[in-house]
Amino acid sequence: MPVRREAEGSPAEGSPRYWAWLYSPPRLRAVLDALLDLEAEIRAALHPGLDHHVAHVRLQWWREQCGRYASGSPQHPLTRALLAATRTAATEAVRWDPAGLIDTAAWDLAAATFATRAELTSYCDRWASAVTLIAAA
Repeated sequence: MPVRREAEGSPAEGSPRYWAWLYSPPRLRAVLDALLDLEAEIRAALHPGLDHHVAHVRLQWWREQCGRYASGSPQHPLTRALLAATRTAATEAVRWDPAGLIDTAAWDLAAATFATRAELTSYCDRWASAVTLIAAA
């Protein structure tokens, strides 16, 4: 098994994401790989030093790409890989909510804090709808 590195968008060996990938059923590893790589690409819009306007443009571009995935016509290689992986793993019935990745990244870009526990819970639910739910399927 190759060592997976965070720099490539895959979980670093020993990280919680790595253990989730490692203990996933083999048929779902390609799904989790695609999800984690897609999450890393979207989160790259939050890179320190990146112009704030450029970050928003990137997030908007990813929102459109994820929308294309949701409509069944992905164009980016990562969204195509995710669609192929979900079909192969027979998880197509699970509706992936790509907006969760974009929404949480936009919240992080704004550097907003959570005023209430309900806001924090909502943030976590949005991220989970994009990664955890489909990976758990």
